[in-house]
Amino acid sequence: MFVKVCGMREPGNVKQVAQLGVDMMGFIFYPKSPRYASHVVARSGADRNVCRVGVFVNDSISNMLDKIHSFSLNAVQMHGSESRELCEQLRAAKGNMKIIKAISVSTAGDIQKYKEYVGAVDYFLFDTKCKTVGGSGQQFDWQVL
Repeated sequence: MFVKVCGMREPGNVKQVAQLGVDMMGFIFYPKSPRYASHVVARSGADRNVCRVGVFVNDSISNMLDKIHSFSLNAVQMHGSESRELCEQLRAAKGNMKIIKAISVSTAGDIQKYKEYVGAVDYFLFDTKCKTVGGSGQQFDWQVL
């Protein structure tokens, strides 16, 4: 099991969570998110043993590559309607980069969307479908998995 804590915004929290021994720490680079990571937060306190994940929503490959470099990211999470082709472009540009594709779920049919990305990403994150982009804190019916 991997433990990923996402939406880190406060430098003090980043340091505290890093000390807990989590596997991944997510920094949201989607300006419309209430959990948007400022440049200061994204550079602060995360132990280099923690996988630093940049969370993007329908962003350009150039912006993702810029953030990967600027913040020493180890992984990218695509949390929008990104295409398989975009995932493949990122893989071609950064072969060692772990790629996570979020799939929004409300029904068993939604789960099937993952098939489009098999071989192009390293991990899938199944998240509750909601009206806004990103995590809602709401649980979906895990029976659909």
